[in-house]
Amino acid sequence: RLTAAEGRGDDVKVLSALVGLRLAPFFPFSAGNYLLGGTTRVPLRLFVAATLLGCLLSNFISVSVGAAGGALVFSSNIYL
Repeated sequence: RLTAAEGRGDDVKVLSALVGLRLAPFFPFSAGNYLLGGTTRVPLRLFVAATLLGCLLSNFISVSVGAAGGALVFSSNIYL
């Protein structure tokens, strides 16, 4: 039987793995939904939390890269 601390440690590992899958550009989002929902025993709260966190991080990274690229292109005298 797992103690509460061991259970939390497992939850952190599962959350990290799910966020990593959400951030992986080569892993289709819908395939992850089917595989994680049908073949594993991931608790719904961890699945939802990892999905939200992964989507927020992914959007933040995309916006940051786009903003930096736009600033680079439009603030210099070099036009592509």
